[in-house]
Amino acid sequence: MDLEIPDDIDLSQCPGLVEITSKTPNWKRDMIEKRNQERIEEYVKNILKEREKEAKWKNVPEWKRKILMQKEQEETTSPPDTAKKSVKKAPVPLPGEDEFVPPKPKGDIVPAALSIDPEELAAMPPWKRELLFKRDKVPVTFSNEFNPDEEEEEGEGNQEESAAS
Repeated sequence: MDLEIPDDIDLSQCPGLVEITSKTPNWKRDMIEKRNQERIEEYVKNILKEREKEAKWKNVPEWKRKILMQKEQEETTSPPDTAKKSVKKAPVPLPGEDEFVPPKPKGDIVPAALSIDPEELAAMPPWKRELLFKRDKVPVTFSNEFNPDEEEEEGEGNQEESAAS
């Protein structure tokens, strides 16, 4: 056994021990001995933890002990909360301060959102924008005639006409 059992611990008080008789078969005896050993180790560990706690609080006044124990309990129950707080999430933009910056297309695939008018796209709720950026083509249900390439061509045509005049 890995754990040393102090002499002052009474193993007869250990719960769940099964008595081994002479009539017990060897295969069952091995199994019971192993199970009893595990239960004894658990029992001894619990007693040693209790003694350690008692030694820790031995010289602490009662009023301070209560405060420190409350803090200890809060620390043991709060790690899931602090773990959630430590995970940094993207800040949720408020409706009034919605500053939308469309992401640039990656590779040859152009997201559907880039073929929609930027003003209309900025007016959409964030969840809808996100869906459009995941799509490759604009859905048929959207009635958009906005084509960024056409606007650029029209702008260049107007500049050429004004230069010719």
